[in-house]
Amino acid sequence: MNADTRIHAGVVLWYDLGRGYGFVADHFTDDLIFLTHTSLEQIGLKYVNSGSRILFDVDQGKASCKVRSIRVLTPSNTGLLHNNTRG
Repeated sequence: MNADTRIHAGVVLWYDLGRGYGFVADHFTDDLIFLTHTSLEQIGLKYVNSGSRILFDVDQGKASCKVRSIRVLTPSNTGLLHNNTRG
């Protein structure tokens, strides 16, 4: 899949805070898209829970497509960076 300029909609399948990545199911293409901590940090989040609905755009990574920027539509139970209690 090539990177494109569309805004995609999807759901977070899982995100592992310790590893700093997870995967999103793209509603448009049914592809699994790689989600890294850097995309979340751009909007001030440390993590996002499984099942969160998101809007995002896609960038072609080295091995697969990845989330470039993200907007969380279901923000409850997400982790704001300034509320991080892990040290």
